[in-house]
Amino acid sequence: MIFNLIFGIVVYLLDQLTKIYVEKSMAYEKSVEVIKGVFRLTYVKNRGVAFGAFQNMVPVIAVISLIAVVAIIFYFYRKNQEHSLLTRFGFIFIIAGAFGNLTDRIFRGYVVDFFDFYGIWHYIFNVADVAINVGIVLMILEFILDKDTPNKEKKESEEKKDE
Repeated sequence: MIFNLIFGIVVYLLDQLTKIYVEKSMAYEKSVEVIKGVFRLTYVKNRGVAFGAFQNMVPVIAVISLIAVVAIIFYFYRKNQEHSLLTRFGFIFIIAGAFGNLTDRIFRGYVVDFFDFYGIWHYIFNVADVAINVGIVLMILEFILDKDTPNKEKKESEEKKDE
């Protein structure tokens, strides 16, 4: 349980420290080319949610985000021992990322975004967004890799009956 907390805090701090760095070192809406024609750092303020949807609804988004984060944390810790390692890491990444963007909404009034794959992808995002997506991918992987779960549970219950 302590490892989960420490790992989540590390992901959260990585998100917040990169956002502080971007805000302190870059001018708003300016870019720094990293890989010509593909990737740059571009400082933008996202006052919406994923892909810029629901712009300028920060108080509503913050309340909904807070409720969602609390519900996920409650579910995760209540059922922690029942989750596989992939699912645990999935939850940790999602919680840390959601909390990172929630912190921005509450204390800044917007989310700092800066990863800009302009040659490939139209949207600009941040470490918290990456963490949320990594968490989702881990949970999908768990679902795909462990699709036999009902059969495993049935086998385990049959084995117990045989004893």
